[in-house]
Amino acid sequence: RHPYLEPGCSSQSHPLQQLVERCRKSCEARAFYQAHKHLQRLIAGLDEDLALSEEAFTLFDHDKSGHLDEAEFRHMCAYLGWGSEE
Repeated sequence: RHPYLEPGCSSQSHPLQQLVERCRKSCEARAFYQAHKHLQRLIAGLDEDLALSEEAFTLFDHDKSGHLDEAEFRHMCAYLGWGSEE
């Protein structure tokens, strides 16, 4: 489940939200082949997001503990533009 893909769950729309909407509309129109294609692209996009997140995690887990301590987490968030280091 990916709640950030649900309409209204975030102040910013996730880039994959458009595929979710296309898939829903295709299902409503009973265009299941098109819905399946949208769903495949959505899954590929989520897989890519996951791989990028895992790569970022690995880069910032300096002590290779498998966990980010507070300093590592702050540094990663600042690097990704999610907030300042302070």
